Amino acid sequence: VLGSSATGVDGGAPWPSFRHDPKNRGTSAYAPSSCTIRRNLTPFRLETSLLPGATPGQILLSGVVAHVGGGATPDECRFLSLKNDSGQLIELCVQLPAGYEIPVVPGESIVLEYSAIGSAEGGLYERYVIWDKSGALRFFYWSGDLPYYDPATCAHDCPKLAFSKSSCPTEELSCGLIVHPALELSIPGGCNETTVVAPGEIRTFENLTDLCPPFRARVMVARTRKYQTMLCEDVPDTYAQLAIIVNQSVSQCNCSDNGDCRSNEICDTEARRCVPNRCLEGVNCGPTTTCNPYNGNCEALPEPQMACDTSANCLPGWVCNPQWRSILGHGLCQKNPCTLMDCNGGCSGLSGCIGACLSNCDCKKPGNVDGVCDVESRSCID
Repeated sequence: VLGSSATGVDGGAPWPSFRHDPKNRGTSAYAPSSCTIRRNLTPFRLETSLLPGATPGQILLSGVVAHVGGGATPDECRFLSLKNDSGQLIELCVQLPAGYEIPVVPGESIVLEYSAIGSAEGGLYERYVIWDKSGALRFFYWSGDLPYYDPATCAHDCPKLAFSKSSCPTEELSCGLIVHPALELSIPGGCNETTVVAPGEIRTFENLTDLCPPFRARVMVARTRKYQTMLCEDVPDTYAQLAIIVNQSVSQCNCSDNGDCRSNEICDTEARRCVPNRCLEGVNCGPTTTCNPYNGNCEALPEPQMACDTSANCLPGWVCNPQWRSILGHGLCQKNPCTLMDCNGGCSGLSGCIGACLSNCDCKKPGNVDGVCDVESRSCID
């Protein structure tokens, strides 16, 4: 079965990926140079109607997801409405880079934890964590002074976070000299591996071995700051803002690679939607062919063999199949079947006829709320 890709959302160069390698167990699989990554990820905010004006502290709620939707334009947030056990409706407004959202679906039971001391902008912290009913992590958000973070205070498993050692040149601010260190992270469910993510970076965290259960997550670090010298009394020594999105059970609306899809799906990089991995349906190929996960067919290497990262690297009438990366280290151009197909509702050069939908976000209800897409018939369910 062909594996994962790491293509950027804009269709440009692939995003870097971390994939579990048993030979590197217990070590950092990637050590980025945070000295060269200075941009801040935007937009990056999370707001909630959760008990406004409540005394800062820790609030734990369980309930059922009522609605997911919004985000029609880049300036609008994706929202998640949760009805707690008391019948109270709580809404979260999420704006993350590239339209990423909290991976939950309507009707699903989840646990939401909100923890804060003061205002994150004032240098303390805000923490949001969402688990499914089994206690598996779905979403993590942190904004504030990192020494305040203690995973032991979470209701269920939380990631481990720490600043990586930095050898970058310092920068001078009014309160002293600062650096922008990378973060070292270990995610529950991620085979106890540690990866390093620089500020301004989005990375895939994926387990592709049989040593641990399948696992897919996105890690994005918006910004970091650490004072090396401090001249002020009312300014925190550190700041970090990050989000972790675990897509193992629920796919994102838009995808840029397999890391945005649940474990039995892959990313159709032409349609930018997650689709079923047809190679998981009992397909057995001979020694000279490999299963194409978009259609479940056993296929030989395309001829001529043209390496690609995106379809822009291919000839007219050809598209890039990124799933060859796990075997060859790069995608391969293949002929676009849409030139021979008569589709009602659009066509993808990888998955064929799209129909009415490939994702729940394609099925809009009044109020810009997501409906339900039947991925097999590719139709919206009323």
